[in-house]
Amino acid sequence: AEKEIENLFVTSYLKDFGMCYLSAETLDKPVLSNEEQKALKIHPYNTLLLLENRLPLHRSALEIISNHHFLNEKVLDIQSGVKKSPTQNLYEHGIETYLVSIFDMIAAMTTDRPYRDPHTLFETLELVKDTMVERYPHEFKAIVHFLKNFFKK
Repeated sequence: AEKEIENLFVTSYLKDFGMCYLSAETLDKPVLSNEEQKALKIHPYNTLLLLENRLPLHRSALEIISNHHFLNEKVLDIQSGVKKSPTQNLYEHGIETYLVSIFDMIAAMTTDRPYRDPHTLFETLELVKDTMVERYPHEFKAIVHFLKNFFKK
């Protein structure tokens, strides 16, 4: 179990390595061109290109990396108030991919961006709740508990 946790940490740490294809100027822009948006969107694929057969990562780690943004469409639907039935791909991923995706979302949403102010942790957790509570209610409670203890003064 300890090795699995270590592998999941390394996977999460490397998941955005493909962002190195984007310039610092691009990341600082409040509005991206269509080409820049596409480059940003395919960074998981670029991460795979850079890491596959170079590091001793298990196939499951590479799957997590390539799918760590699988919740983005659902998040955008929730934010826009669109009510859709769950898409099949939400049920094709295991808890590890959910966790990496959720913590990526928490880090992204609570961080200042050139195009928006950061969301509060509470606002972010409300969205995370809507995203995962139906499938993983106990894990959602564990995330809340972890963050409560992490940010405890």
